[in-house]
Amino acid sequence: MRSLFVLVFFHTLLMVSVADSDSTQHLYATGTAMEPDRCASAWLIKRYVDPDARFSFFPDDQLIPEGIPFDPPDASMSRTHHISTFEVIIKKYGIKDIAVKQLADVIHSIEIDFFGGGERKISLVHAGRARAKNDHLSITGQPTMHRSMLYLF
Repeated sequence: MRSLFVLVFFHTLLMVSVADSDSTQHLYATGTAMEPDRCASAWLIKRYVDPDARFSFFPDDQLIPEGIPFDPPDASMSRTHHISTFEVIIKKYGIKDIAVKQLADVIHSIEIDFFGGGERKISLVHAGRARAKNDHLSITGQPTMHRSMLYLF
């Protein structure tokens, strides 16, 4: 009887852990302030990395407790002094689309090269962001803005 209990217990434990890994496998997490790099990075993840991606948002002053983090300082997908999170994701996943690389230049101008020009491109990004009513809409409700940004060049 005890061996049956142990067998059922471990089988149940295995099933729960598999279910938990499936439910968080496509969950990406970031902070709540959706500046252009985060917004573009979420779009890039959904479009080129993981079509089944879902997103969670956490206050910027808290550690991210679940999901695959992008953009917090300690994440593998995070900006540095010389490269944006968007560019990190492009390199990590080997994305070769030329239009995405051009969009990376825009994001780089905004996030890294503050005084390097690109004012027209930056104002277009901020105009699109201003139309979003919340963080989730910044990612999911703005696909037209992101697609149109690809053809600015």
